[in-house]
Amino acid sequence: MINKIKVSDNAELIFSKDECGYNEVINDLKNANIIKIVTFNISAENSNLLNEIKKLKDTTQVEVISNIPNRYATYYSEAARKRAKKNIESYTEQLNPEKFSPMVSSYFNFTNHSKIILTENVAYIGSANASDESNNNFEGGVIIKDRKIISEIINTTIPMIKEDSIEYYGNEISRYIILVLNLLTRVKRIKEQFHFSFYKVNDHRGADIEYYDSYNADVSPILIEEIEGIMYEYEDIINELHKNGDIDIDDIKKNNISHIIDIISELIDFSNYDVQVKSSEYLEEYSYIAYEENLDEYAQLAFERANNEKIELADEVENTVIEIEKELDCVFENIKNLYDCIIEYKELNEKIDNT
Repeated sequence: MINKIKVSDNAELIFSKDECGYNEVINDLKNANIIKIVTFNISAENSNLLNEIKKLKDTTQVEVISNIPNRYATYYSEAARKRAKKNIESYTEQLNPEKFSPMVSSYFNFTNHSKIILTENVAYIGSANASDESNNNFEGGVIIKDRKIISEIINTTIPMIKEDSIEYYGNEISRYIILVLNLLTRVKRIKEQFHFSFYKVNDHRGADIEYYDSYNADVSPILIEEIEGIMYEYEDIINELHKNGDIDIDDIKKNNISHIIDIISELIDFSNYDVQVKSSEYLEEYSYIAYEENLDEYAQLAFERANNEKIELADEVENTVIEIEKELDCVFENIKNLYDCIIEYKELNEKIDNT
């Protein structure tokens, strides 16, 4: 049974029994880039929600924050200690990040009783836990589809709960894993974008031939800025890891970030060169001899002049492009090695099991 009461265009109260009250969130998981789950408990085994998360693409960022029922700060009997031990083992087994994609992080909050299940598109806040057993109960909550409100929950409410939580792994390993994987994905993307800003592929007698295309080379200033930004992010992560005394990354090959930034800056003039704008400037130069009867001729002349300049600039930066690609390849390999290094430190946080 599902009973809905409309509150506004983007919100409705939902009451459920023998059905999942947050099915709309589950149905949106496949569309989501961000998923947050805050719960008091999870299913004892074979959770529908967790099974759906296991099916997601490995670029979806998922955070799960759960309490562990029967875990207490102090135990006054051996029976209570054993119950806690059993639950702790069950929860750490089910929420083990290794059972999911690399972008899933698990946390435990032993004072949490709130229930929030959301994507960036739809959110459920109510009484139902992230467990199939909640389907058997009368549960009530609210479904929110206002992305501005959901964003505020993601950026303010959940961080407050997370700040008071214990990470599944010690030494902030989960956070570093997410940071590095996110960086790796973005570097792979910009490598491809950058490469095909200058190179084209032609079919020659059934074989694909790749070549540097001076005539059509064009790189966006936004992409140049993004590459610079990613280099600074990479440098910040490396510096932060060096300050973390528990993670040794001394064997990771160092990149000269300043050098990479310098050679990327050599493409700024080329990236900002606009053939249409330059054509207009040249046509303005011809204005004293370009009349209505020959305007098209001089417009074409201005365009060809500007376009030839762009081609010459593309020829001039070819060696710079080759050098940047080599540096990006090196950075990409080093980030992969950094990830491999970090995951070697994955150990269950000793603060979780207090039995």
